[in-house]
Amino acid sequence: MRAGLPLLSLFLLCGCASEPAPEGPEPAWEVVINEFQADNVSTLADESGEFDDWIELFNPTDEPADLTGHYLTDDLQAPTAWRFPAGTMIDALGYLVVWADGAPDGTLHTSFSLSAGGEQIGLFAPLAWDGVQIDAGEYEQQAADQSMARWPDGALTWQADPSPTPGRAND
Repeated sequence: MRAGLPLLSLFLLCGCASEPAPEGPEPAWEVVINEFQADNVSTLADESGEFDDWIELFNPTDEPADLTGHYLTDDLQAPTAWRFPAGTMIDALGYLVVWADGAPDGTLHTSFSLSAGGEQIGLFAPLAWDGVQIDAGEYEQQAADQSMARWPDGALTWQADPSPTPGRAND
């Protein structure tokens, strides 16, 4: 019987007896914050006709991405500021605009707004996956109706964009 103990120890050390995968969809690891506007005066109105701050996410993969349980925040030290509702999807090679208006009165309206003076934005995995950071950035003061956009879509580089393109390719 004692001969089985080293084998059990080896089994545990190799990770073969790891915990089961968390419940829910796997995090959307490839999704990025692609464009955002913190001083929306006249660029894009929400379903109520209000010109609120917005954040655009981009899914660069050939498969739809499920954002159920993921989080967006404007403070990387508080990653769970706003949670995506169940069933929130981004099409393959698609875009999703989320309203950062501080008034979660609609389906994709966050509990925080963006500061035109600059701050942080982060996308985090569901808590079942330890709330790991998927994408994040920090920005400085924004001019009215100007966005910050990745150029090209999904790239590491950002640039100020005087002609924002929420919900479509940055061009």
